[in-house]
Amino acid sequence: MTVGVTEELCEFLQHRAGDLLRAVGYYDGEEYELLYLRDDLQSQYTSAEIEAIVEGLRREHEELTALETSYRLGELNCSIVTYEKGVVMQFPHDESTGTLVTLDPEAAKQLVGFIDRCLAWIDESEE
Repeated sequence: MTVGVTEELCEFLQHRAGDLLRAVGYYDGEEYELLYLRDDLQSQYTSAEIEAIVEGLRREHEELTALETSYRLGELNCSIVTYEKGVVMQFPHDESTGTLVTLDPEAAKQLVGFIDRCLAWIDESEE
């Protein structure tokens, strides 16, 4: 996937997710480009913080793609990590390039709701 395709995906996400879209970026082994960062988030993160986040996601990408053969589930399509205030999706293109997308949790209501129900069950079981 090229930066151009990520730009097209960014446009699609802006229309589809609207204000629930937090950020869209593209990275390769050396560099990254943030194609979209929602206005309210621009003042919350410094360039150094964004760079550290992308570097962490790049390392995660390498670890996940290395595990593809161990899991025997086929090629990795996307990794999704949910947080209280956001959902981070990573779409790998090859061993060192990928697209990053972050959304507000409301954009992934069904997935986040399912995870919340699982967490509640775990919490109840541990009591």
